[in-house]
Amino acid sequence: MRTILFIILSIIFYSLGANAQYVWHFQESNTTTNLNYIDFINAETGFVCGDNGLILKTTNKGINWTNINSNTSQKLNSIFIGAGYIWIVGDNGLIIRSSDLGITWVQVNSSTPENINSMDLRFLWNKGYCACDNGIILHSTDRGNTWASVQSPVNSNLNGISRSIICGDEGIRFYRNNLENWILDTTMKISNDLLSIASYELNFRNLICGKDGIMLWKDDNSKWKYVNSNTANDLKKVIFIAAYFSVAVGESGSFLKSANGGLNWETVNLPTNEDINGVYFFNQYTGWIAGNNGVILKTETRSIPSGKIDGNNISTWFAQDGNFNLDRINYSSGFEWPKGSGKKARYSSALCIGAIVNNDTLVAIGDYGRGEFLPGYTSNNGIAAGLEDSAYKIYKLKHGVLDLDRSKWPNKLLSNSDQGAPVYFNAVSGMWEANDYGNQTMFFRLTDSYPESHYLQGGHTSPLKADIKCVNFSFQTQNELNNVLYSHYEIINRSSQIWNKTFFTFFSDDDATKYVGYLGSDTINNLGYTYFRTSDPVYGSNPPAVGFKIIRGANFHSGNQNDTLSLYLGKNNRKISGYKTRGLYSFNWFYDDGPGDFADVYRCMEGKRLRWGTPILTPEGIPTRHYFSGDPETNTGWTMPNSVGA
Repeated sequence: MRTILFIILSIIFYSLGANAQYVWHFQESNTTTNLNYIDFINAETGFVCGDNGLILKTTNKGINWTNINSNTSQKLNSIFIGAGYIWIVGDNGLIIRSSDLGITWVQVNSSTPENINSMDLRFLWNKGYCACDNGIILHSTDRGNTWASVQSPVNSNLNGISRSIICGDEGIRFYRNNLENWILDTTMKISNDLLSIASYELNFRNLICGKDGIMLWKDDNSKWKYVNSNTANDLKKVIFIAAYFSVAVGESGSFLKSANGGLNWETVNLPTNEDINGVYFFNQYTGWIAGNNGVILKTETRSIPSGKIDGNNISTWFAQDGNFNLDRINYSSGFEWPKGSGKKARYSSALCIGAIVNNDTLVAIGDYGRGEFLPGYTSNNGIAAGLEDSAYKIYKLKHGVLDLDRSKWPNKLLSNSDQGAPVYFNAVSGMWEANDYGNQTMFFRLTDSYPESHYLQGGHTSPLKADIKCVNFSFQTQNELNNVLYSHYEIINRSSQIWNKTFFTFFSDDDATKYVGYLGSDTINNLGYTYFRTSDPVYGSNPPAVGFKIIRGANFHSGNQNDTLSLYLGKNNRKISGYKTRGLYSFNWFYDDGPGDFADVYRCMEGKRLRWGTPILTPEGIPTRHYFSGDPETNTGWTMPNSVGA
């Protein structure tokens, strides 16, 4: 018998007929050495490399940078982080790596004396490549432990590599075919030196920048073409923040940003004229740049409010961008069970909405700590507001406690912010009071109506203009409810268009511990869940299962007065006639290479196979919308095979 941890979901749906500005702050690097590259492991811990073997490390978002002994005086050009290692490449064939977060560094034989300018490792296939001076390409087939040197057809310096593309001086571009051969791209003659390349999602989109402000763009189905970068300064580094948001940095304090995948660029003024050589962004709003003379700058234009609910045996996080279960302080697994144990049963989850609006597919999604929802509300005329209002935050009540959040509970009937937080009329006191749903209750508002928030690859559409109130609550009991967290969403369509074929969906990545990864659906009980096949190194021999159960989906008008719904909202209970509620419509799953764009996201919501849009088929070839609807306890019906693992 397994303990099953539930997030129980309730949805009410109603239908009613500013660009971010970067503000930069200097960070103290304690050096005047030129800095060439910057990269982060998470939002807290990052590394910078530079001339004369310099390595700097931060563990507090760049507030403090510490000089680390690299055991070399070579110029360090690039950093690559992956699979538990930090790699740095540099001049004269230098490759060093660390397995202990930069405390110690080991030199790896590169098999070349040439300057190494860029590295790309793909651990899933145990392969790696480096771009070097004088046309040399390095190749590894054992995760970077050993390297072989290959002379390319050119002698030009190769400066950047990303996935299967290399760029270099004199307009050189290589691409790698399926036979692992590097092919010289001669489709477009370019004389400029190309200094950096960025690829998004298996070459879904590519950018190259270089001397004199050159910027090249291509996607999967096109050839390289010039785009106007709006600068003549050398551009030294370009990156994707998300599918459609990109930034580039370079000479004389150049900083460019693009919100449409690199087709159009806007100049951002920096408080420095030093050359900027490296850039890293954690999300659209938080990033760092590094450059000559020890310059490090950070921008953090917006902090998404987050809060923890921990009223019973479950302790987890919610954020005001549609994400939950992710620890937004440490950016790690945030769904702890049992509370106080330090054991995590779920990594990251998020709300997603999809609909057909005026024959166009629109979606709003959350994904791994980045959501297309933001704090605030949408007015009756479809305009988003409240993002910069500090009153639009996460509020939490503890039953019987007269704390600050209770006194500030955002409802105009309490003479507070007009956000519609749940209240009830106390007939004894003759006053309106905050409505406790359980022994702990959380409330916040969010909306997808800010156009600039729709930047993720899977959700780059126009806003749905969804206005959302979220209430989370829990009960501290001696029975099963001690392992249950309730979430209640009230969603209002504030656009002037009807949402057709609408789906309210919850995405979840549940591999919080190393070996979790099996999943299933219970269509009778409106439940989707993940579980362990065997024991787990964290939870031991009796690991839990964790699931979403839909107890009330979107309400719809049936027209039959015999259909009734009871809406239990804390101390308020309202019964309505002529309405029914939706159940679990679909249950889908995918590996890490999941939905590639908004259409794929919507197909997933519909309960169709990704990419193809064809029906899900059981092993018997029967169409269904629900993966793995069998019983893994008795091993009957369709269950996830042992060999799969999500």
